[in-house]
Amino acid sequence: MHWQSTSAIKWEGMIADESVSQGVRQGGILSTDLYKVYVNPLLNRLQQSGLGCKIGNVICNTTACADDIALLGKRPPDMQNSCEPEQYQLGKDPMPNVTKSTHLGIIRTPSMKQNIQSNVEENVKKARRSAYALFGSGFHGENGLDPESLIHLFKTYISPVLLYGMELLTPKSAHLETLEKFQKKMLKQILSVPMSTPDPAVYILTGILPVEAQIHAKMMTFFCSICQQADSSVEKQLGKRQLTVKSSGSHSWYIEVQRVMFKYNLGRALDMLDNADVTKTTINQIKRQIANYRVNEISVIANMYQGLKYLQTDNFMIKSYTNKDRFRIPIKLKLLTGTYALQPLRYKIYKKGNQEICNACSQKEETVEHLLIECKAWDNIRRPVINDIASLLTNHSNIEWESLSEGIKIQILMDITMVQRQLRLNSEEVLKIEHQARPLIFLIHSARCKL
Repeated sequence: MHWQSTSAIKWEGMIADESVSQGVRQGGILSTDLYKVYVNPLLNRLQQSGLGCKIGNVICNTTACADDIALLGKRPPDMQNSCEPEQYQLGKDPMPNVTKSTHLGIIRTPSMKQNIQSNVEENVKKARRSAYALFGSGFHGENGLDPESLIHLFKTYISPVLLYGMELLTPKSAHLETLEKFQKKMLKQILSVPMSTPDPAVYILTGILPVEAQIHAKMMTFFCSICQQADSSVEKQLGKRQLTVKSSGSHSWYIEVQRVMFKYNLGRALDMLDNADVTKTTINQIKRQIANYRVNEISVIANMYQGLKYLQTDNFMIKSYTNKDRFRIPIKLKLLTGTYALQPLRYKIYKKGNQEICNACSQKEETVEHLLIECKAWDNIRRPVINDIASLLTNHSNIEWESLSEGIKIQILMDITMVQRQLRLNSEEVLKIEHQARPLIFLIHSARCKL
């Protein structure tokens, strides 16, 4: 069958003239035939033996992915009887009985608690190594890539490693907090903001949901894939059995799915399991409902922080950057999140200058409002940019800059999206004003640092 076979690239119905001279294409050797001859019948025989682990009347004595097979059982004789017909005993020496083993990337131990702890610790280590491997590509806050690119790298290469297998283990309390701490610390470093930055600000600025919400979305995606299987499948039979027999306080994975569905008002798990019309659209609707629930929750919490009063909590960050913005954005983020070191805080730390009075003008207490609008020392820096912003407002909305209140002026410079509708501005005009505000804040910060 495989004698003198060749491989070539096929693209849009056309086959390349040159054949592949290196490597072996998938299925190009006897492995697929050998799998059908040996592994598939082996799985059927193990299933029909009735030996090994059972949940109710459902036999769950093997788990397999391709030729990676794990035997499950509570009694050593059952395990030995499953191994002996296939000669899994190595000569006179029995196969070692270990207390920890990795199967499909997930560490298995005798207890569920040890399972969760081992996998959480290992996932954090792997995610940290993935982040270190990306340092050479500019994956660091200061002098690195722009925030949007960094967040994309985090979602693509780090988050999947951090949360691998968590939809099956469903960690709680301390273990969930370990994963959450790693994610929040990494995101704050990406945004170049202090570790004291309020957590809701990090979620809003990055558009990344808390770890618990991401795990819930992965759980529901996996559960939907079970719903799409045939009624004769072990997973579906087991799901119906557990949801029918087990109480709401059970530690069964299916009961945990039911609790998640109740939390996000997604209906009953048993009804979804009986529904054959679970499609990709259904999965997307579930993910959207989970995301909306968490976004509303984060927005409510964010409104309790005085330092976040200028941050738009209903929208995620403005996705438009230039190469210079990677230096400007961290300064603006610190002002938005209330973590910028104004004179009162600088005096507490360094004991330099007046206790609260602005060092530039020596007239008033240095606040965000004073720094950006009132301080006369920065008029020469501020005037050209403010004139450009005033011109944009006059031309597009017929609004005079001088007629605006101080609060609106500050909001325009900090996060204009909060007053976009009030000023009757479209997205293009918001973008132009945002590109003026970022350099202004950075120039004032640079001049202030020279004092």
